Amino acid sequence: MRESIGVIELIEVFDSASVKQEALLFDRIAALRFNFTVQFMRERTKPPNDDYYDTLEWLFDKGIIFEPEQFAIDEDTAAKPDYKQFLALTKHYADKIRELADAVEKSAHKLEGDFIPVDASPLFLGLQYNVRLYSALLRDKKGLDAHPVIHRNFQSTENPLAKKSDIVQITLNALPVPDESIAWEQIIEYRSDPDSRNKFLDLRHWMSEVARGELTPIEVEEKLEYLISQYQRHMKIHKMKANQGVLQTIIVSPAELAENLIKFKWGQIAKDLFSIKQRKIALMEGELTSPGSEVAYIVKARETFSG
Repeated sequence: MRESIGVIELIEVFDSASVKQEALLFDRIAALRFNFTVQFMRERTKPPNDDYYDTLEWLFDKGIIFEPEQFAIDEDTAAKPDYKQFLALTKHYADKIRELADAVEKSAHKLEGDFIPVDASPLFLGLQYNVRLYSALLRDKKGLDAHPVIHRNFQSTENPLAKKSDIVQITLNALPVPDESIAWEQIIEYRSDPDSRNKFLDLRHWMSEVARGELTPIEVEEKLEYLISQYQRHMKIHKMKANQGVLQTIIVSPAELAENLIKFKWGQIAKDLFSIKQRKIALMEGELTSPGSEVAYIVKARETFSG
């Protein structure tokens, strides 16, 4: 399966919590102009936030974040409908951003450095179209399963049906946002856990299947929350049944196990251990057959990283 890549503009990201959330859904994160942005923000952020930028550079060294190469857009590519739309919108908002910069500079002289009330939405809209454009380039030029990560709720399309990028964003929003109490080592360990990986592949398959349907973004959100609820309710009942089936073994096995070890009752020891193993197997079977099992990754992530 192709690598799953989230494409971001670091200038929109102010702490590592949202980066942790993105690391739960994507194999890697493509940060546009990473080195330039980190250096720029280090110099401009007041008060300094060096710990955050040190963390970003550590993630860069680990390969979780990378800076994608710049692509030249040839005439044939620029003529494709999606690219034509994105390029036009990117240029439009680039002009708006220049106007915004001029307004800020004039206001700064007038207000002598005090707070400047300006409408920054053109900046963030321009960044949104830029990550959408670059996601398309990474898919076409590199064959990556790349999708834009939008940090603000600006709508960028008049199409009422959910596209794959919308479904990815909805799924990302459903994942927990691990706070500073969650170390990055825990995130990395969770990503590499075989059970998490299997659930993650199920979730990616579900997203692809939903993208082939004709649902609106709101309908996708409703479907996702319904499946999460179905899975949680089913697993709660299934765990109760599995626990009931081996309750006696679980309660008495520590004392009995010690006695059986002393008396060398290997048959009884094997029976006790077999009962516990059977419970684990029953729980695994329950996860696989549960309604909503395709979104179990989200449930597990919430249980692991939510406070």
